Amino acid sequence: MAYASGTNVIAMSNGQISTVDTGLPVWPTWETWNDSRVETLLNRSFKLYKDTYKLTVDTTVYAETDIFLRTPLIPNGSYAPLVYESDTDYPDPDSATALTKGTEYFVRDNHLQRLEGKNWKKYMTIVYHWGYLTVPSDVEYFANLLLLTFALSTKTSSTSSGTSERIGDYQITTSSSSSSGASLGDELSEIKKALINKYSPPVFSNYYHQDPSPTLISSENTT
Repeated sequence: MAYASGTNVIAMSNGQISTVDTGLPVWPTWETWNDSRVETLLNRSFKLYKDTYKLTVDTTVYAETDIFLRTPLIPNGSYAPLVYESDTDYPDPDSATALTKGTEYFVRDNHLQRLEGKNWKKYMTIVYHWGYLTVPSDVEYFANLLLLTFALSTKTSSTSSGTSERIGDYQITTSSSSSSGASLGDELSEIKKALINKYSPPVFSNYYHQDPSPTLISSENTT
């Protein structure tokens, strides 16, 4: 699902964008391009991903209870992590039996924690989801505003009235005046700064007990 939608862009455009524009064959391409632009500007994705990792835990050096994963980590439901361990080789998720969450380990905000008194085995395979089940509303607003500015830039005529749109701490006024492009650009710049400060990039913390570095087996966008 795209971060921005034609319906939202129309609503924010003060009549300058219509279903005629969003119905153009090129519009889906613009939405895809806009998604990439949002992720580049904010230095992260806001979609949902399913990752499969394998790693070794050097239990001879340090009996560490925590394994850190990419964030935000989805802890519950059908997206909860599946954890497999073995003393001899990396477990195959298709045939191995997963550990029991809440009995053998806990899922924390950014890591898995082995139950007190227990240690991980040497070879680990972990299947888990990270990212966002729904796009945050402020990111969605930024994406729609970004697409709106691009769509307006492709039009050769516009109206003279203006309108205001607010979400949380952000407010933008669209207008057909010559200064509208600059005002939209200034607003986008301010929102971008706020979002970068709010949302940190996903981090995989490789502590020294995870040796060698975790190997990414697969990563797929689930949305």
